[in-house]
Amino acid sequence: EERKGLTVFTVQIAPVGPAGNFYRKDVGEIFERILELTKPEIVHFHNLPLVGANLIPAAKHKGCRTVLTLHDTWGFCL
Repeated sequence: EERKGLTVFTVQIAPVGPAGNFYRKDVGEIFERILELTKPEIVHFHNLPLVGANLIPAAKHKGCRTVLTLHDTWGFCL
């Protein structure tokens, strides 16, 4: 959908336990399809719990520059 001139993708994902937070194949596949569709130059990530840190290398693999803002210690405590 469009919000204030930006295309927003909303994805329903099933919750997983703590062990499944770091790598989400299902979310990664959806994300890769969105990258193919939008072809962004830069992807800015915020808090990756529930969606998976595997999205970062997926974006890099597609040639995107990546930025990560950590709002808690999850990303570097693992």
